[in-house]
Amino acid sequence: MTVAMRLTVGLLRLRPRRRAVDDPAAFRPAPVPASLRRRFAVEDERMCGREITTLRPRGAVAPVTIVYLHGGAYVHPLVPAHWWIVDRLLRATGATVIVPRYGLAPESTVDDALELLDELVGRIEGRLLLAGDSAGAGLALTWTQRRRDAGQRMPDALQLFSPWLDATMTNPGIAALEPDPMLDRARLLASARSWARHRALDDPLISPGLGDLDGLPPTVVHQGGQDLLAPDARRAGRSLEVRLYPDGFHDFMAAWWTEEARAVYAEVARAARG
Repeated sequence: MTVAMRLTVGLLRLRPRRRAVDDPAAFRPAPVPASLRRRFAVEDERMCGREITTLRPRGAVAPVTIVYLHGGAYVHPLVPAHWWIVDRLLRATGATVIVPRYGLAPESTVDDALELLDELVGRIEGRLLLAGDSAGAGLALTWTQRRRDAGQRMPDALQLFSPWLDATMTNPGIAALEPDPMLDRARLLASARSWARHRALDDPLISPGLGDLDGLPPTVVHQGGQDLLAPDARRAGRSLEVRLYPDGFHDFMAAWWTEEARAVYAEVARAARG
């Protein structure tokens, strides 16, 4: 474990546990940081009733668009750490990065989020890279599977950060990783049920790791080994390319000061170039 990762993990273990997922005050939407607005060209708009933010370098822009889907167990909005990820995606690739605020449970469903992505991607020309963290990475995989099955345009590449692949949380390997400084199995299950509504948790629309993983575009899963979601990523490694960082915690790529996170963004930059 690198020194930076060791220190970061230690700080995470010292922080108070998050409050219950149904507490509306537990998370508040984080606006685009002023630092990003100063350094990049930022455009805000609405689509399908949802807010969309597009960020571009102020100089030359790489010929690729990255759509980034934030995590939050499908019930929480963007938090500051998600903007740290967006910042590093911009720095690493020089690409246009689009950040949709898809609807969250219990008011919205997976169907609403997929409709928004269909509308958004329908207007993007050229090379498209789809990225996401945690639940957002799961949604990215769900959308791509559905597009594959319909014979429609898929992204040219997928970059999945600590993806939530199996909402049932039944993998026997999970128990050995508890307690997790970032995640709680009971709270995740409550969030998953809220997102699924009438669907079963093992429905591939909710748990894409249980669906068909063949015939997808080049897909890389970046997974920390100390994350509750690591066992499901290892299982997906039978079909997808999984980069395992043994000492990494959930969404460690937000800790941009670590060597492990820098390796992730270097891989994203390679994928963006094609």
